[in-house]
Amino acid sequence: MTIKMFKTGEYGTQITDESGITLLELIIALALILIVSAGLSAPMSRSEQRALNKASLQLQADIRFAQHMAVIEGRRYYVVFNPERRSYSLGTSRIRADETIFLENGVSFDEDRGIGGNNFPENWLAFTPQGTLSRQAGTVYLRAGRFRQDVTVLVGTGRTAVFTIR
Repeated sequence: MTIKMFKTGEYGTQITDESGITLLELIIALALILIVSAGLSAPMSRSEQRALNKASLQLQADIRFAQHMAVIEGRRYYVVFNPERRSYSLGTSRIRADETIFLENGVSFDEDRGIGGNNFPENWLAFTPQGTLSRQAGTVYLRAGRFRQDVTVLVGTGRTAVFTIR
């Protein structure tokens, strides 16, 4: 913006151009920046929440799949968690996986709440041919940004439940 200024000097009154911004323009610019940044953070939160929901439901479905496969095949079926790779594996062996599933982008195992992002000994769980857990029940802790969800596997039945932590 150009501001016209009148100066009186030894040659009479002169009009000069001075460049600069006014306080009002500065306040408007800051307000626009705040509005835009607030508008961008809300969609990011929603996408984090969606990714976390999708990852926890996928994990829950895969745990149920492992349980069904143990019953169908008549032998142990494992779910092995690998927090360093943000993945878990399914199969009839703890060492060699039949299938590896990676968590959604932005989702990780919440290692602040459990070693390896879960409380299963040695980061694995297994179902017996009867469809029950071969060891203790436990919980897998997932996180995306400020959102957290737990996938709990219950003892005896092997049923799973998803809990959202606020």
